[in-house]
Amino acid sequence: MSSFFDETDYENEDLNEFEVMVYRANAIHLAINILKIREIITVQPITPTPNRHHFVEGVIQVREETIPVIDVGKVLDLPAQNNDQTKMMIVEINELTMALLIEDVDQICTRELVKRAQCR
Repeated sequence: MSSFFDETDYENEDLNEFEVMVYRANAIHLAINILKIREIITVQPITPTPNRHHFVEGVIQVREETIPVIDVGKVLDLPAQNNDQTKMMIVEINELTMALLIEDVDQICTRELVKRAQCR
């Protein structure tokens, strides 16, 4: 039985590469697929919300859209390091939009996908 993966040309570089943005959160370097990023903005006033997880700072309004704000450092259980360079990265993951608090953007890198696994 043939599958999509059998018919895909894995030697095509366009299919084997993707771009990630490397950013800092609490002095740790992390990366996210660039296709998940909608925009990066300066820190907006955050409205606290009741009964939220400890890593959810509250919500912001961006172009009439209410977006939850996630502190990446708190998700990773790191000490707070808010500074003048702090930004908000608006991302869309699994049809959910959220703002991630990040320190700064470092670079954009091209990465190669792992070759097809040999399954048995």
